[in-house]
Amino acid sequence: MNNNLKTSSEDLILVLKKSEQDLLQISSQLELQLLELYANQSSNPLALLKRLNKVASELPSLQADCQSLLMIKQSLIDESIQKLISNRNQIAAISKKGGESLSDDDVLASFDGAVKEWNDQILSYSSQLNISYPKLSRDDLNYAITESAFEPM
Repeated sequence: MNNNLKTSSEDLILVLKKSEQDLLQISSQLELQLLELYANQSSNPLALLKRLNKVASELPSLQADCQSLLMIKQSLIDESIQKLISNRNQIAAISKKGGESLSDDDVLASFDGAVKEWNDQILSYSSQLNISYPKLSRDDLNYAITESAFEPM
């Protein structure tokens, strides 16, 4: 009985290998026929399907990379704002001790305008996503922006 089971298993494996070869041959023939049929056109359905499958397989990784990049970017922006404000305040204190007045009002106004514009963009995204801003952390917002960028249209 053990020998019979072994023979049956080997026969099954041979049938499966033969079926795999047949399917590969059919697939190859279909690809050649599609290439001939769509030779003068740029929209070969098989090529488009292969590209779509490739993009679909890469999308989760790309989405994770974008999320990570957005989080890093936001932390860099936050740190930069804190350092710039701290440096400006230190320069103002040193200037005051030296008897000089700090005349960087235009630069400070420009900086404040850039920070306000950035915050307005964050508010705009949060209103587009129907999320109230005070309950939303920047990490949550970055995640929501990433998610909305990859939603099907």
